[in-house]
Amino acid sequence: MVTSAFSGSACGEQGPGELPRTPWSIRISGENSARPAMEVYAGEILLDVVVATPLSPGLLCGARRTVWGGRAQAIAWGRLIGSWSGITVRFSRGWLGRGGHAAEVIPVSEWFWLAVADGRFGAVTVSYLGNTERRRVVPVRVA
Repeated sequence: MVTSAFSGSACGEQGPGELPRTPWSIRISGENSARPAMEVYAGEILLDVVVATPLSPGLLCGARRTVWGGRAQAIAWGRLIGSWSGITVRFSRGWLGRGGHAAEVIPVSEWFWLAVADGRFGAVTVSYLGNTERRRVVPVRVA
């Protein structure tokens, strides 16, 4: 589980926190502020900054894939809009979402979540309390 146990700084930033055996890492900023943020990285590349806000309740914020260390890997991330235990994440090869791989949801502090899977995937589907969001898994090159 990725939590807020990263080393902090005076400005309220934490991390970066690497996910073991993956090219992915995250950094949490302002966890105790009114609007905490999560930065998502692939190697040294900043992929996204997600801010905790009640104005944009979107569950699924992004998804990427890469080949790293000879292994294909994918990641998806988003905001928590309730309990992380009710979120399901399924990576699939095609847009229709058939078959695929169910991924474990990892809560990040009390504001965000992410999921990582080994394999070559083209889409991800996230469900929570009857709401479903689907997104293309975009390739990224990691050095």
